[in-house]
Amino acid sequence: RFHSLAQENPLRMALFVASLALFAALFLSVRNLRFLLRGEPAVGRVHTCAGYDDESAGFAPTVTFESKDGQERVFTSLFGSAFRVYDTDQKVPVRYLDRSAEIVGFAELWLVPIILVSVSAFLFTIALN
Repeated sequence: RFHSLAQENPLRMALFVASLALFAALFLSVRNLRFLLRGEPAVGRVHTCAGYDDESAGFAPTVTFESKDGQERVFTSLFGSAFRVYDTDQKVPVRYLDRSAEIVGFAELWLVPIILVSVSAFLFTIALN
């Protein structure tokens, strides 16, 4: 059914995908703002910067930091790249809430929402012209 919808009305499909991308960008932006406004700051140390798996060309840093209550926490950043952005033992700014944490940096927080908004704008432009 989904495949036939895309073939029957590609403009409708473009609007649907653009809407999904815009919704995802909004969700991620609100999540990131929540981290920045309510998250506890900490200084983390990159423990490793390994590939996602053995066959992957992407790298995601695993960061260790100490929370306000003195507990050591470890997380793997949601943001990865095709090349190593961080060195092992590099200090990085971190914000954490409850059980989630993220490195505080422009690319880590805003690159994916910007890409999603750009894709949405492109698809809306195609569908509405």
